[in-house]
Amino acid sequence: MKELKKPGVMLYFDTLSILRQMPPEDVYEVLMAIYDYAEQGTEPVFQNMALSYMWGFVRQSIQRDTMRYQRVAEHRRRAAEKRWGKQQTEEDAFASLASP
Repeated sequence: MKELKKPGVMLYFDTLSILRQMPPEDVYEVLMAIYDYAEQGTEPVFQNMALSYMWGFVRQSIQRDTMRYQRVAEHRRRAAEKRWGKQQTEEDAFASLASP
């Protein structure tokens, strides 16, 4: 399946409760890591062990969401191709009936 570029990344409320307990500089580091990983696949390297531990859970949710996005997008792409292919076939049939 062709990899499709996602328009964004989901941030879940269960992560927010953890982020609220962290210093602002750690929150920034995690958020930038989330965006870099979701957009480019760049795996972060944290100096803080707590951030490394948290990252394992965050990475799983990003991977799960990415796989789901790709499945849904592929399903919709196939449906569109099927719909347009059927429409094209009907147009060809009408065109052959119209020509003498």
